[in-house]
Amino acid sequence: IIITQSRNVISTLMVGMIFIGCLTKNAKPTLIFLGAIAVIFLAITSLYGQDLTTIFDARLGDQAADIGGFNGRTSLWQMSILHFMNHPLEPLGYFGMLVEFGHTGHNVFITTLIEQGIFGLVAYILFLIDNFSFCMRKIFTKSLSFITKKRMILYLIAMLSILLQLQFEDSNLTAQNIFYQWVFLGLMYLSAYCDLPATEPVRSP
Repeated sequence: IIITQSRNVISTLMVGMIFIGCLTKNAKPTLIFLGAIAVIFLAITSLYGQDLTTIFDARLGDQAADIGGFNGRTSLWQMSILHFMNHPLEPLGYFGMLVEFGHTGHNVFITTLIEQGIFGLVAYILFLIDNFSFCMRKIFTKSLSFITKKRMILYLIAMLSILLQLQFEDSNLTAQNIFYQWVFLGLMYLSAYCDLPATEPVRSP
């Protein structure tokens, strides 16, 4: 992730690390992450003679336009919304944007809207609401152990970090959406159903 210099992925990963560090009251995850970034950037600047400005300029063409438009993402969003307004009842189907336009919407909600239609987007939103509400109900219930609740919070943070990143990426093509999000979702549900609550100590007669 760090080597690809994807700024939104690095940012959301950093946010997740900070949340985990605060939740567990342990700064180690954040420090390890910062140390890894420092080592990689130091290696790049030492081996290739590049400074940090050069490294990030390589990810930008017209700097002012790219920074202001998230590397052209705002143009893609406008184009996608305009297409939906002109064809509100004609979804393109899964991967249809790649076939029709040569790119996706670089936003999970926009891509879902264009490819699966308004009903597909509503179903996806309801799916997310159901998952997050399930997690919150279990976190605030008294029937689960403290360790299980903390574990579910960690999985919830992971899913929210991925969801944040998917607002700027190809949702059909990124491993975060294709694989990791479902792994965290499965682990979250399993945590609730595999919990072993503490039992009352047996008193001697």
